[in-house]
Amino acid sequence: MRAAGVEVVYHDVDLPEHADAVFVFDPVLITDKGAVLLSMGKELRRGEEAAMAAVLARLGVPLQYSLHGAARAEGGDLLWLDQHTLAVARAFGPTAKAYVSWRRPLEPLGAHVLGVDLPFDGGPEACLHRSP
Repeated sequence: MRAAGVEVVYHDVDLPEHADAVFVFDPVLITDKGAVLLSMGKELRRGEEAAMAAVLARLGVPLQYSLHGAARAEGGDLLWLDQHTLAVARAFGPTAKAYVSWRRPLEPLGAHVLGVDLPFDGGPEACLHRSP
């Protein structure tokens, strides 16, 4: 990656109780104006966003917004289709509340939020990215 000109930054906050913390894409959405901290659906992953916020602050990345309350989302629920279109998975329970929350941090960017309903066959338990 370095050979291609990519700056590699290490997330060095110790999270011994968070085995999934290696997936640094999940606790934050990066935009042109800064970071949007997410809130994980899995109880065991909550707290990773605070560690990520500390690393981003150290790097000088501004915090644009933070999901709060019952709103839940993680990086696996989100996909930038282009610079101005964010696809947001609409799943179950609190993730639907997060979908509504996306307008506030993305309006200043001129970004459009596209809700995408997740198909599922075996019910909410069969989905990887879901809230309890």
